[in-house]
Formats: sequence, structure tokens, C-alpha cells
Amino acid sequence: MKPPTKPRLSPGTVGDDGALTDTIPAALTSPTLAPFTAEVLRRQRALRGVLTDAQLQAYLGLEEVVNDRIAAESVALVRWAWREGRRVGRREGRREGRANR
Repeated sequence: MKPPTKPRLSPGTVGDDGALTDTIPAALTSPTLAPFTAEVLRRQRALRGVLTDAQLQAYLGLEEVVNDRIAAESVALVRWAWREGRRVGRREGRREGRANR
């Protein structure tokens, strides 16, 4: 079975918060990341056994805020990389254009 095709970035995707937020996890789907997900779930199950419900809810609230921050950082990083790629591509394109004259 052929692995799923990674999503492509476009100016429209990079400029749309919702589209970009959906694209990042799809681009990061990888067998190398699966062990991290499994470890997170294992540790969350372990916490359920040692924390009261109130403590667990407090922890999960904190984890949600951290995950939101990481998502915002990911969007900012993809947008920065997009701008840098376009800037460098334009610069290199001009350089190649001069060499071909």
C-alpha cells in the first residue's frame, strides 16, 4: 500500500490559520512519531492511577495550554520557513538569471 501523499503548501494554505493548522499534523504523520504518541498515552494512563480527578483535570488543563502553544509555534515556524524559502528562492533565481546572460 502506497503511503499517503504529504499535503502541499500554497500561499492560500499558509495565509489561512485553519488550513495551515490542519496541514501541519498531516505533514507530520510519520512512523517515527508514533512512539512519542504511545509514550504520551502510556504516561497519561499512569497519571490516572496516582492523581485525584481534580489533580488530573488540572494537569490536563495545563497540557491543553502547552499543546495550544506548540500548535501556535508550529504555525509561526511554517510561515517563517515559507517566507524564507520564497526569499531565498527569489535571490537564487536572480543569481542564476545573471549567470545565464
